[in-house]
Amino acid sequence: MSYFYKDCSPSEEEPYMCEQHKLYFRAQLTQWRDFLISESRRKHKQLHRENSRVPDILDQVAENTSRNIDYINGYRSLLIIRQIDAALERIEDGSYGYCLQSEEEIGLRRLLAWPIATLNIEAQKELEYRCSHLQRKAV
Repeated sequence: MSYFYKDCSPSEEEPYMCEQHKLYFRAQLTQWRDFLISESRRKHKQLHRENSRVPDILDQVAENTSRNIDYINGYRSLLIIRQIDAALERIEDGSYGYCLQSEEEIGLRRLLAWPIATLNIEAQKELEYRCSHLQRKAV
């Protein structure tokens, strides 16, 4: 199965989450997942090839900082891969594209922008408001 569906992006004129939409998002998510795994493996090999024999203490600090950033980015990629896997499972069970909170449509525009979205705009705004409100209370 080809993962390239560039010419058949979803249209709002089609029924929401029709088979064409599912094929498109499955392909996009799978391609994104494959890319992240490939990049993660490449970076992992690169980190293990590099030797940490920098004589200058400032260079060592810079190298350590760079490695830490790479580890953080790798962890972020792992979290996104998990979200992609969950989205692919939702495509299979028929719940992809619907808000996990309200079960209403998330919307094509939102999914095209962030295919692993699990909340519609209203639920996302409410979540962000609650989080910012809790942070203000904690301070």
